[in-house]
Amino acid sequence: MTATRTVPDLRAQNRRLLTQDLELRRPVPRSLPSRIRLETTSRCNYGCLHCFKRREPDDEPQHTMPMKLWDQVAREVFPHTDVVELGFGGEPLQDPLLAERLATFDPDGPKLDLLTAGLELESWIDRLVPFLGRLTISVEALDQELYPMVRKGADLGVLLRGIEAFRRAIEGLPEPERPRLGFRVTLFGGNHALLASIIARLGQLGAGEVRLVHGLGLEENHKDLQITKRRMDIGVALQRAVLQGELMGVAVHYPPVAPVPVWPEDAARFRADAALPADAPWTRAAVAADGEVTLCCGTRHLAGVPHVALTSKGFRAAWTDPAFQVVRAAEEPVVACGFCPNAEGIHG
Repeated sequence: MTATRTVPDLRAQNRRLLTQDLELRRPVPRSLPSRIRLETTSRCNYGCLHCFKRREPDDEPQHTMPMKLWDQVAREVFPHTDVVELGFGGEPLQDPLLAERLATFDPDGPKLDLLTAGLELESWIDRLVPFLGRLTISVEALDQELYPMVRKGADLGVLLRGIEAFRRAIEGLPEPERPRLGFRVTLFGGNHALLASIIARLGQLGAGEVRLVHGLGLEENHKDLQITKRRMDIGVALQRAVLQGELMGVAVHYPPVAPVPVWPEDAARFRADAALPADAPWTRAAVAADGEVTLCCGTRHLAGVPHVALTSKGFRAAWTDPAFQVVRAAEEPVVACGFCPNAEGIHG
């Protein structure tokens, strides 16, 4: 009698296949991605000053991933992948189907990595903790006056209560089972001057790591005549932030691209710095709420980057589509937006 393979066995097998696919650079992989990011909803009501959604038309339709699509991905991919990420395109805790989605998770299945503004954490945390591998909270200021100006409609007190609820929920867990807490801080306008104090406060809140991200506010500074000085100011602020992190025991990461757009003569360096990791066409995938499969949320609308519709043929058919085969066979890595955290990976 043949024993039925468990979910951990399937994940271990997928890791072995993935290692072989990477070594041989197979255009048609035998493995499935080790990380999959899902856009469960595009809903968000905070109107953040730095958000890419500000560039979308006011009548841009709001999407929620249908449960039929979620179930298809969960059935085909979850038993094999290591990490399921929620948190692009909208606020995952505002997903009207979140409770149903969490019901499909298995404690022995993939870990859940959640990127959120954190303002609904208090009401969801008990249902999230059993599956969480990492909680990443997006925050740009920790000042009672500045925070609601950046995140319109948000209340810093609500966020802090949610973080405290998370810390209470995990304090009784054995150390290896505790979800990690990280923060994502978007650089915009002048908040780089506050970075060191922000890092210190996040350390007090229990952060293990902080990832700094380039925002639209900085992107718009390309006409600034003081661009050289601004680069220097931001560079000094980043160095201070890293040092503050070391003092607090917090790992501080930031993208390699200068946090203002590069000039045309810097194009070659920009392409190199903004490339997705060379293993991305095998290890990571994203599925949008409408069923489009791509390498990550940041590459979906870039020319030359594949996005393939998920059909009744299944995820593997999309993942091995000729469009992805071309990317895997290419010698150069995929170039993504240099202002996107996915160039390094939000979650490492």
